[in-house]
Amino acid sequence: MPHIVILDAAGTSQRRLLYEEQEKWKKQGYLPGGLVQDGTTWQDLLASGATRGLFSEKNYLVVEEAEKLGKFPEALCGELESSPGNTVLLLLYKKSWGGFLPPPAKKACVFRKAESFPRWGRERIEGIRKKASEEGLLLSPEALAFVSDRFEDPEEIRGELKKLSLAFYEKPLSLKEVTSLSVDEGEKDLLHFLDALCYGKTAETLRGLKNLRARQPFLFVLTSLYNRARVGMYMALYPGGSAREEALRSIGARNYQIRMGQEIVRRYPRKAIFDFMARLAFLSVAEKAGVGPGWRGLEMGLLRFFDTLDKR
Repeated sequence: MPHIVILDAAGTSQRRLLYEEQEKWKKQGYLPGGLVQDGTTWQDLLASGATRGLFSEKNYLVVEEAEKLGKFPEALCGELESSPGNTVLLLLYKKSWGGFLPPPAKKACVFRKAESFPRWGRERIEGIRKKASEEGLLLSPEALAFVSDRFEDPEEIRGELKKLSLAFYEKPLSLKEVTSLSVDEGEKDLLHFLDALCYGKTAETLRGLKNLRARQPFLFVLTSLYNRARVGMYMALYPGGSAREEALRSIGARNYQIRMGQEIVRRYPRKAIFDFMARLAFLSVAEKAGVGPGWRGLEMGLLRFFDTLDKR
């Protein structure tokens, strides 16, 4: 009788989990059992496992989009093996699999869950730090925050930490070292531009804007600037407490973004922040309508914003 393994993951994490599971069964002497055709039912799969007419002595079979099989028939739960036999079914669901298996079937199945990281906050930073440590890598707090902010997909984070571990030399990598290894020149220019704005470095920001004009599309830079400054706007709107935490959580603000938002609030007046955000929104709408002032309008908006520095 078949033994079922549920691979609980999505996207690139699901593919990695599938690869790892296939390798595990191969090492135990199991061979691939072919493809599941459209229209296959649970009865077909269980009958194939019982007769082994389509299988070698020990095999595993990958079932993509297992939700197409429908709900597992409760009357057949006794046909499942809770420990590996000659046939192993590796099931991948695009939807939540819980509703497709009755309780008796769940008891007989094995579940493999992909590694993931919390969406935000200290828990996310701690999860990335632990994973880096597993790779023999130490990162400064600023570098950890950068990795957390820049990479969303768990597989991207895993890959980046593995890459950075090759540059490890017995001390924590700094933010500067990580950005030099993780981003191309265009991205570095954009990051420096955004950080300089947050710290109120007028000359640096304007130099960065000049470099970006030659390398990046206007709307891309405008959107990046809006997303960075938006965190500061919410922090100015909610000076503290649970309301601020809830607002930041609602927009998915990460640690590094929050830190830069604090720099904005520290340096610029509350009204100036709101006016600057309104200016960025206007520039975006006007540009999409084909009547905006473009780079010149953004430069003027930056100069007005800088004129309010330390006038809180």
